[in-house]
Amino acid sequence: MTSTLEAMFFGAFFGLISAVAIYHLLMYAVLRVPEFLSYGAYLAALAIFQLGREPQYLAVLGLHVDGNTLFWLSFSLLAFLGYWLFHSFLSLRTMQPRLERVFFALTCVLAVTAALAPLNAWFGEGAKAFALADLIVAGCALVAAVRMGVRVATFFGIAYAGFFIGAVMWFVWNIAGASLGAFAYTFEHGVEFGTVFQALTLALGLADRIAFANEERDRAQRRTIDEISTLNVAYSRFVPRAFLDLLGKDDVRDVRLGDGIEREMTVLFSDVRSFTTISESLSPNETFGFINGLLSATGPVVRKHGGIVDKYVGDAIMALFPTNADDALRAAIGLQEAVTAHNRERAEERQLPIVVGVGLHRGSLMLGTIGEHERMDGTVIADAVNIASRVEGLTKYFGARVMVTDSVRSALADPNDYEMRYLGRIAVKGTSAGVGMYEVIDGDPPERLVAKHATAADFAAAVSAFVDGAFDDAAARFDGVLEVDSHDEAARYLQSRARELARADAPWDGFDRAAK
Repeated sequence: MTSTLEAMFFGAFFGLISAVAIYHLLMYAVLRVPEFLSYGAYLAALAIFQLGREPQYLAVLGLHVDGNTLFWLSFSLLAFLGYWLFHSFLSLRTMQPRLERVFFALTCVLAVTAALAPLNAWFGEGAKAFALADLIVAGCALVAAVRMGVRVATFFGIAYAGFFIGAVMWFVWNIAGASLGAFAYTFEHGVEFGTVFQALTLALGLADRIAFANEERDRAQRRTIDEISTLNVAYSRFVPRAFLDLLGKDDVRDVRLGDGIEREMTVLFSDVRSFTTISESLSPNETFGFINGLLSATGPVVRKHGGIVDKYVGDAIMALFPTNADDALRAAIGLQEAVTAHNRERAEERQLPIVVGVGLHRGSLMLGTIGEHERMDGTVIADAVNIASRVEGLTKYFGARVMVTDSVRSALADPNDYEMRYLGRIAVKGTSAGVGMYEVIDGDPPERLVAKHATAADFAAAVSAFVDGAFDDAAARFDGVLEVDSHDEAARYLQSRARELARADAPWDGFDRAAK
């Protein structure tokens, strides 16, 4: 081959290796991926090694260095960089610790021998022998990595098979020389051919490694997102998302002890009538099943109407409605409809129906966190909460399913959208004055609605007489209501109170103090 073709061959080889080396070093500078650095440094050393093998081109590049010295020093550097390349790609220390120790020791011997080669030709011959042994150990590491399922090991195996064949060709040329005839030149440059094949194949392997790492990162990110999402869902079962929104927090981890806000809300309490009596006939597991079955039917109704379930207290629900009173009242009516549907299911299982009383009150309250740093809870503190609880308790006296205070009624967009009966004013415990009470009958069974419609005028007149203190007249009017509808528990209770107050003949200020 002419010197011109030889120069072109060298230029193409040196340019290719240098370009790939520079590319991967720049990629490392941008991405900080260790594999880019080890591969780029390895290729750069290969380019320098090639200059040492072709010293005639050093002067062309303006370098005044002894070619033999450069060859062996770059050979020594290549030994370490080759080991580093294997170590960074195949994780030898983790996956093959014994083979890694042998590989490292052999690499150190090779590097030292090659570095001393410029001083004595025997070191050079020894370096060649150690280099062949080093390649064999590297091949064993690759075979072991392939068997262990290391993905990038396949590319390494193909790349180093090509380089190994090229290196063996070079060793053969060093021994046989011109006796190889027409193949002498090819064998002489076996390292170059093997190096080009290795560089291109390892580039593909590195690209695959990065792609695989990106896939793993994406999978890890998806797992993290899924875990966070699952964790948030789990947290929301204990700390409602709406509760955090009211506190102005994006994450439950941002909540601090003492965080709180004050605003006007409607408070809803619901409770099962005679729950103690019901639970006495149930085992502990059956009691939990009863409660969870009921709450599974009623809890979603609260959320559907914009409410926040603040807490479950046994069979009872305490809920907050931060927007408007209509949401709370519709939820209360919806709860009665849900209980009716739940009772149909109980009937199919030959179980007795249950009755749930619901009380509503609206007022200003403080919502926030209480407790201590190791255990805190979200809660609301206000007279409005106590009054709402008392209103729910009054449903037992009046036989009502839903009762609301005058503060709720006045906050409705249009009270006439609902069917209500005024029950008078009651001195609820915790208040200094009476609170106007209304029974909402929208959620009553159809037969009860028909009966209450039939006595609506007489019932209103009887309550008016009661509020005015005309107890004998009120008792007589309630008696008329009960003659038409003997199941009207509110009429029966108020009639009884009217007779008691008439007998007491005490001063009357317009509100009843008995049912507190």
